[in-house]
Amino acid sequence: MLRELTIAPPFQRFGGGIRWRTWLQRGILATADQGLISGANFFLNILLARWLSPAGYGAYALVFYIVLLLTSVHQALVLEPMSVLGGALESLERPDYVRTLLRMNAILGVALSVLFAIAALIARTLEPTGRLAACLAGLALAVPWVLLLGVLRGGAYLELAPGPAAVSALIYSGVLLAGVWIFHLHGKLSVFIVFAWTGASTLLAALLLWAQVKPARDPHRSGSMGQVWRDHWNYGRWPLLATPLTFIRENIFFTFTGACLGLESAGVLQGMFNFVLPLTQLASCLSRLFQPHLAGIAVQGGPTAARAGVKKIAFVFAGIGGTYALFLFAFHASIVRVMYGGRFSNFSGLASWMGLTGLCYLAAYVPALGLRAIQSPSAVVVAYAGAAIASLALGFPLIWYFQLHGAIAGLCISNLVSLVVATVLFRKKTQGARKMAA
Repeated sequence: MLRELTIAPPFQRFGGGIRWRTWLQRGILATADQGLISGANFFLNILLARWLSPAGYGAYALVFYIVLLLTSVHQALVLEPMSVLGGALESLERPDYVRTLLRMNAILGVALSVLFAIAALIARTLEPTGRLAACLAGLALAVPWVLLLGVLRGGAYLELAPGPAAVSALIYSGVLLAGVWIFHLHGKLSVFIVFAWTGASTLLAALLLWAQVKPARDPHRSGSMGQVWRDHWNYGRWPLLATPLTFIRENIFFTFTGACLGLESAGVLQGMFNFVLPLTQLASCLSRLFQPHLAGIAVQGGPTAARAGVKKIAFVFAGIGGTYALFLFAFHASIVRVMYGGRFSNFSGLASWMGLTGLCYLAAYVPALGLRAIQSPSAVVVAYAGAAIASLALGFPLIWYFQLHGAIAGLCISNLVSLVVATVLFRKKTQGARKMAA
């Protein structure tokens, strides 16, 4: 249960007095928070690929995909509803809500820990090397703390205070990478150690974040866990349904490229798509900051009031995406040479168009934020479904006729379809709310 932070007094964030400098500071901290965690996990994968045996790294990669699936489900059922439903609450109600959510999350974490422990025992009898069992045993130790840190970070963002979350991310990334390095130097690194140490790093970061946000300790003020779960399920079932649609929209072009043009071309496309990832990561962390703000605006002034906030976010995202696209278009050859040496020099022209692709990704985020703020996640699913259908219908023909340029065009078209559908639905729903108010 989080007390209100001094960074964001009650409903000050929903007024008009917040300066751009304050939002810029928050945006930088939110970007640092996401960048530290994503960067630490990225470097960890690189180091493990170098230090573990091929079989050990294969077992780690297999279980890591289980972690990705688990975090996707947790994001859909816990964290995304938390940013919307919690952001819609008054500041005096949020502490009770977050405390109840922490209790619910603790039960979920313990249940998953027991489940993975049982899976480790089963794997030990089926897989002779024991590597998979070791991974699952380490995951059983880590999973409760990974989920706890996610909820605590979400609690900080509810108060528009990404600073404590960024500090916890710094602690997590530093302790994780330093510990793995030390274990490697002493010849003690194993797949079990990797997951167990990840859990220890996450626990330390969670404890420090807990201390910074100063959770209240009155257990009698907690809300109904059953009601919180029902509210989260009613909202989160739609993001959960959107998860496979998002996967299709974002990954089917790589599959089609490999099938049509071969694995080498798929590798080229992935290499070029790496230039889009900075924008998608930035959009993800800024969305986490803006979502509670928009939800608060919607509950204070009704769905129609969220339109102004969405327009401002669209302006911010357009400025960021447009600047990045122009930079990449002007200096793509030099950037490709610096990043990849001479490996993709023949395809550097493709990199000049990835800025446009990233701009399309950013644009698609904006109306989806508005739809979530007015608590219409089903409309987001419709938009993602439209993008997935466009990807499946156009992906193969575009790649067949235009090769890698067709894949890039398909990525843009897919996100533009999501943008158009979500924008139309957002306008329709907010116009309907305006007529009802009138």
